[in-house]
This record gives sequence, structure tokens and C-alpha cells, in this order.
Amino acid sequence: MAGAHIAIHHAKKRRLREQREEEHLIAYSHRELAQDYEFKILRSYVTGFNNQQRLDAILAEEARAGWELVEKLDRNRVRLRRPAGAAKRDALLPRGSDPYRTRYGAGPWVQQAGLALGLFGLMAIGVLLLWLISPLF
Repeated sequence: MAGAHIAIHHAKKRRLREQREEEHLIAYSHRELAQDYEFKILRSYVTGFNNQQRLDAILAEEARAGWELVEKLDRNRVRLRRPAGAAKRDALLPRGSDPYRTRYGAGPWVQQAGLALGLFGLMAIGVLLLWLISPLF
């Protein structure tokens, strides 16, 4: 089970590194700040944004709340913006819509659970193989 713990630890370190990277690399121009925009970063830990059809569908959902794509940071993160005045229309969005969501799909815990289950499965196969070959010696 130590392998699962190590994998979870590395996933947490990666997320912290991404957050620090976002703070330092994503500089907002004076023009963007002067125009009174809101910004957010939308993350997808499991499915990612490499599939263009999925990305287009997500951007269409976000556009209902006034969000537009600024840049695709990597396969798991996109940066969006909208005029600050768009928040006045948030009450008109369909029920259950969250204009400030920052995660699409399942969260990082699904990825961590998958890693833990995969490592546990490998350990179980190793134990089974040892049990099967032990009578031979």
C-alpha cells in the first residue's frame, strides 16, 4: 500500500506545482484588468481537453454564463474570462448551473483512487504469482 501512498503524494505535489505555475506565468495585461474582466481556470483531471468536440461542448456551456476561452494552458487546464457585468445575469442561468465552477468532470480524487486501486491490483497479482510458484520450490 506504500506505492499507492507515494502515487497520491506525487499527484498532490503536481497540483501544487500547477497552482504555483499559474500564479507566476499567467500575467494579466493592463488592458485586461482595465476592461474589468473576471478570470477563472477550468480543470479536468480525468478526461482532459484534448478532444476538440468535448472542449467545444464545454466552452458552449461556459459561454451561457458569458465565459470565453483565453488560452488552453495544457491538456487539463483552460483559462477563461468574462466581463464582470455578466455576473448580473447569473440568476437567469438554468437551475444547477455554476458560473464559477473550476472543475469539469470528476475531481482529482478519482485519479488518486484509480492509482491506488491499480497499485493494489498489481500487488495482489504479485502475491498470487508468488503463491502459485511457491510449491515449485
